[in-house]
Amino acid sequence: MNFTMKSIKYVNKDNNKFCRSIIPGKSINAAFTMIELMISIALLASVMTISYTFYFFSANISNKGLDKISMQKTLRFNLEKICSDLRSAKEIVKIEPNMLEFKRFIDEKQQKPGINLFGDSEYRRIKYEYKKKGYNDKFDAIYETVDGQEQLMMYFPEIKEKIFEPYTFDSEDNLIAFDMRENDSVLRSKISLIKIRFEVKGPKESLTLTSSVNPRYLYGFKQQPYWNFIK
Repeated sequence: MNFTMKSIKYVNKDNNKFCRSIIPGKSINAAFTMIELMISIALLASVMTISYTFYFFSANISNKGLDKISMQKTLRFNLEKICSDLRSAKEIVKIEPNMLEFKRFIDEKQQKPGINLFGDSEYRRIKYEYKKKGYNDKFDAIYETVDGQEQLMMYFPEIKEKIFEPYTFDSEDNLIAFDMRENDSVLRSKISLIKIRFEVKGPKESLTLTSSVNPRYLYGFKQQPYWNFIK
């Protein structure tokens, strides 16, 4: 024997609300329709899509910020190191757009310098050099060489060339750009200003950091050879 169900409504006298009753022999019509189900699924999918998009956008912005801070920290640390060494430079040995080699007085904290009667002092020979794809054949790199010992300073997917820009004094004591192609030893000995520019590209961010430094040597060591430049 087959039964069908039908719902009828009646009023509950106790709380004046409609109640639903099921009696045998009648069909029921109380389920969700296919259209209502599809609309619900579409609304749920839209909410999830918007939520995921907002989360992905926020995470991406956060990661970019962290990457940029990390790049700034690396560039600033290495730039300060180069500037610090140049401020204690005794002599610029060689300079090119992507390479700088000089002699630096030994810091008293590292080793007490000995200055003889001729004004000579102990020094370290330092070279900073840019190498295209110099790290794992994938990354541009900056290397530091101290007394023949080379070590990696930093690397990025791309580092723009022409990092060092020196200036010197001409015969009339006017500050001019130093011609690195001629590499005149007299003008090189008078280099008084070096501009340093790091322009790098990371996986997600690009960053440029510049600085200028006056080598400590200048004319002073020539004119006052017995002066202790470390102090």
